[in-house]
Amino acid sequence: MRNAPELSPFAETLREPGFARLANDTLRWLKASSGVDVGAERERRVPALVTVASVYARLCAPAGASERAYDVLARFTLLFFLVDDAAVDEVPDLLAENEPWSIGRYTVALRTWLAETHELTAAPAGLRERFAQAYHDYLAARRAEHAHKSAPLGVDEHWAFRRRSIFMDPYLDLWLILDGVELAELAQEPFAAARALAVDLVLLANDLASGERDAQGGASADDLNLIHSYARAYDEAQPAALERLIRLHNTMVERYRAALARAIAARPGPHALSYAEILSGVVEGNVASVRALGFRYPGAEPVMQRLISAR
Repeated sequence: MRNAPELSPFAETLREPGFARLANDTLRWLKASSGVDVGAERERRVPALVTVASVYARLCAPAGASERAYDVLARFTLLFFLVDDAAVDEVPDLLAENEPWSIGRYTVALRTWLAETHELTAAPAGLRERFAQAYHDYLAARRAEHAHKSAPLGVDEHWAFRRRSIFMDPYLDLWLILDGVELAELAQEPFAAARALAVDLVLLANDLASGERDAQGGASADDLNLIHSYARAYDEAQPAALERLIRLHNTMVERYRAALARAIAARPGPHALSYAEILSGVVEGNVASVRALGFRYPGAEPVMQRLISAR
């Protein structure tokens, strides 16, 4: 399909028809729902983020996902990136109102998304509330992030904080809603252990992919990265910390596989299998997304090649 002119710089990334369709529709949706002018100075990054959000939504998905689900996830993921990738001086305005579903100039788009996503209304109340709480906790973590940028975190503190800021919990809960997974029994052990490992694997893979991006002089030099925290904690150079974290990732994958197998055996049935597919789809899709988004993650490919598969 023919890309919107704003997406032409990302034509190589969007050469796969599924990516192109999703990115073009997501950009049109944002313009219609928010009035965002992607030509304005502070919004010129929007086409890049539309591309990133569309690739993540398409790849971080369970097998057999519908086009409707891709659309819902791409729009929601874009709204996340618009806040998460905002410049330091923009964040206070985006998060000035400590109100539910308020993200500054993108609030209209967020509330349009809520109104259009009828699956949320139809979801069980407990899962709907869990999703909302996870999203609001992410926003609280984003507000707090400024304080942490000037105060280096220890390893344990870093992991705990980034589990909130990585956006995995609202993302996973939204997939559960869209896939109609009944979570009542699956929210407890042993699925909770498998999910926790899935979140940590996404977090760690993203930091490994962002080594160059988060380095001094990189596109996101202010971002927290586990490579830096481990280098400080173990008093070693960053290349040694990178090697340590690659080994940790691959060890965690083996633990994840074992935890997921135990969970499925303990809670057999279609909902357990659907939940397992969501978790593994997101973990695997995260690495695939990084590899597809070379413009965002320079230097990541050699590292990604060394990460073992979660399946």
